Amino acid sequence: MTEAHERHILVTVGEFGGGEEARFKDRLHYFAQTQSVAVHMCDATATAKVNYFRFAAAPRFRTW
Repeated sequence: MTEAHERHILVTVGEFGGGEEARFKDRLHYFAQTQSVAVHMCDATATAKVNYFRFAAAPRFRTW
């Protein structure tokens, strides 16, 4: 997965009772159809692992 794309973005979306999550998913789906992007949704277990990598391991690459 990391070699397939030049850039990666991790987005955490919250739902505050106003339909924010549904609107975000609709806009993301539209964007993915009009651009050359890949979208991956994480479940709770994968989210914890991705956030660990994001905040613990990834900064080491800059240092190294």
